[in-house]
Amino acid sequence: MNSSRVTVRWCLGALAGVLVLSGCVTTPDGEPSLACLPVPEGWAEYAASKPVADANWVRSFGEPTLEELVSIALEENRDLGRLAARIQSAEAEVVIAGAAARPQVSGNFNTNRNQSNFIGLPGTNLFEGLTGQEGVVFSSLFNQFDLTLNLRWELDIWGRVRAGQAATLAQLHASRSDYEAARLSLAGQTARTWFQLAAASEQIRLAKEALQVFQETERAVESDFREGINRPGRDAGSELSLARVDVANARVALAARDTELPRLRRRIEVLMGQYPQGALAAASRLPEVPSLPAAGIPAELLDRRPDLLAAERRLAAADNRVMEAKRSLLPAISLTSSYGTSSPELSEILNGNFVVWNLASNLTQPLLDGRRLRQTVKARQADVDFAIAEYEQAVLNAFQEVEDALSRERFLAEQQRATAEAVRLAEEAMRRTRSAYAEGLGDVVSVLNAQQRLINGRSSLIDIRRQRLENRVDLHLALGGGFGGT
Repeated sequence: MNSSRVTVRWCLGALAGVLVLSGCVTTPDGEPSLACLPVPEGWAEYAASKPVADANWVRSFGEPTLEELVSIALEENRDLGRLAARIQSAEAEVVIAGAAARPQVSGNFNTNRNQSNFIGLPGTNLFEGLTGQEGVVFSSLFNQFDLTLNLRWELDIWGRVRAGQAATLAQLHASRSDYEAARLSLAGQTARTWFQLAAASEQIRLAKEALQVFQETERAVESDFREGINRPGRDAGSELSLARVDVANARVALAARDTELPRLRRRIEVLMGQYPQGALAAASRLPEVPSLPAAGIPAELLDRRPDLLAAERRLAAADNRVMEAKRSLLPAISLTSSYGTSSPELSEILNGNFVVWNLASNLTQPLLDGRRLRQTVKARQADVDFAIAEYEQAVLNAFQEVEDALSRERFLAEQQRATAEAVRLAEEAMRRTRSAYAEGLGDVVSVLNAQQRLINGRSSLIDIRRQRLENRVDLHLALGGGFGGT
């Protein structure tokens, strides 16, 4: 096993009579680390169904408009553009890190012009006697032109440069996984907002229907009041006031529902990278909740969820940084050479007769650095411990998200069935009370109560259906489902 890489291995074992899988991460020294978590064979909730990620989970809702909106969001969302730029930066860092392992070649062209003075040399007095001048100084000019090609190459014998490059590459993979996680989250946000928009449309229709129902009751009570019909034990004026109160409350509820629609439209438009003008067409109604995804096991989450892949790659990067720091304690061996020409005349700079070259090697060993290098090793090892804890927590959070979504799926399904039955009973109660009131056997308070219970029940049913759809989105995200094969 290569100790310079973080590896994940799966081992079978018995724990209290239960078959478990453990994902174990090795340390830079090849020893088992604390990143070793027991993974059950199946999910605690809905163990028999074993749901797995669906790459085309958006399509499972049967809403082509939703698919189109998610596609636009994935293309135009500004937050995704920011993360894409970060990937480009990480790619450049990989190239920069790899350049250190390759020979570095540079070209130099130097010119030099200097003057030398001859003072106090033998023979200078002779010239002074001939010229009759004193203090004459003789000098000479010298030109030098150099054209060289220089090469420097650090021999990565201990693997320090390779470890740094591997760390940078792992960080690049983490950035790409972060991008995929952001795409998945964006698709989920768009789908959830779309379902909220559809639910708001249904709630508006229900609010309008409620207003009509309350107005019909108001008109019936008002008719009795105007005709002076008095029934034993009833006050027609009070009943009319109660009916008018329900009509007023229905208008308030309708106005509140109307304000919700443009807000949700603007939210989707921003997710799609568009100006939030609230002009997006709303869905007419909520789709049916699709069946649960196909089979899968918890251990598959480690290789499927992009946020877990990003955490694992950061752990790998931290591991390679430890090796890079340790290798910095060893001697660095470099080769340097130069080849070119040197001539006093510029016209001779390319003349092969003036060729000069140099070849050298050097070995550098740190001796006294104030313990900086050794403390750097300790710091990088602490980074590994941090990354291990972060990875472990991310895995546990991922398992919890799936279990929570499965548990909520079962609870919401039962709640929907119970609420649907309550709505059916409320419809029957409203028919009976209205019929009794029309025959003069009932009172308007019973009618108003029955109407209000029916409206509340239908509103709750819409809300529960929306929650089930949103929870199904959460389940797909928790399982690491992609969109369009991503």
